[in-house]
This record gives sequence, structure tokens and C-alpha cells, in this order.
Amino acid sequence: GKSRFHATARGELFDTILNTPFSIFMTHLGNYGNDRLALLLFRETFDFIHSHTNLKLSTVPPKQMADEYFKLFPKEASLPLWTNPCSDPKHKEIWATPVDCSQIPDFVVVGPQKTGTTALHAFLRLHPAIKSNKNHPKHFEELQFFNGAEYELGVEHYMNFFPKKKPNIQTFEKSATYFDSGATPERMHRLLPDAKIIVILIDPGKRAYSWYQVSSK
Repeated sequence: GKSRFHATARGELFDTILNTPFSIFMTHLGNYGNDRLALLLFRETFDFIHSHTNLKLSTVPPKQMADEYFKLFPKEASLPLWTNPCSDPKHKEIWATPVDCSQIPDFVVVGPQKTGTTALHAFLRLHPAIKSNKNHPKHFEELQFFNGAEYELGVEHYMNFFPKKKPNIQTFEKSATYFDSGATPERMHRLLPDAKIIVILIDPGKRAYSWYQVSSK
């Protein structure tokens, strides 16, 4: 009713604005299920702020807001952690383009380098029920998404390297540089929480000698 409406405008919403230095409001009706009361609620709240407080509200472009926000919270300036868009039906619904959840790999070979990961990748691709990602223009069979600059390009960029799976097909990627990357574990867990991780461990001496042979050429 009317009393509840005023209580929200002058209570809960007002308290949120009062205690939050940066607020982002999406004002087109689609975000509120075409509920016209939503816009009226914001108008009521802003009128209350103007008439009963000394707070000064201002509207700024997104870039300016981002700059000011990260000045205040510098620790949050790092790249976001992409999560699996298929983990919640609501996430899929708000994506700008349709998401095909079959384009998320089932397992990842993470290295380390000089342990036979390239050979394993080649052998796995011989199996008719296993498919790999498309070759990367720079890294060949390796995507190096989770530890490289392309991570900021987002989930769709990553998923587009994988084929749309048919029933009883497994997909995977191999990037040997993931093993010694500090950023990779959390990024991979957020995006691929159900993926199997394959690590190849060999005698450290043999691996060091193999690395030496490659480096000395």
C-alpha cells in the first residue's frame, strides 16, 4: 500500500543511497518488469533527499564513475572473474546473444611445459568422442586464455573456440602455461567449476633437461 511505498522510498532505498558512495540505477522500464511504480519510487526517494538532506546527487558518465570508484577502491581495479553463464538460467536469459552451454570444455590439460602435453593433446584428438578447441592464431593449439591478455575479452571469446557438442562427445583444451600461473586456478574454477583438470608430472631432472635442450637451440 501507500504507507509501504513511502517507507521504502524514505527508508530502505534512502538508507542504501546514504551508505553507498556510488549507485547505479537502470531506469528503463524493462529492468523492472514494466512496473511504473519503480520509477515513481526513485522520484519519491530523490525528492525526499533534496528536501530533507544536504546531500548533493549528481549524474556522471560511466567512464567518470569508474575512474572515481577505482580511486576510492583501488584493490578492485583488477579484471573481473568470469563465471559460468550456464550455472543459472537467469544468467543465460540476460546475455545479449544466445549462449550454447555445450561450448564449455569438459576437461583442461594445464601442463606444465615440457612434460608431453603436446603429445597428449595430439593423441586425445585421435579419439572420435573427444574434440579440442580451434587453433589460436598466435598460440596454435593452446588458448592461454586464463593466464593471458585475452581473459579480459570475456566468456564468449573463450567459448567461441570450442565446437558445439553432440551427445556423448567430450571437449577439452590444453595450455601448458596454466600450470605456473598464479591467476589461473581461481579464474578457471569460476568459469569451469565442473571441469576435470589434467596435470602431467615427470622426473624433474628429465623435464629440466628437456627445457635446456629447447632453450639452447
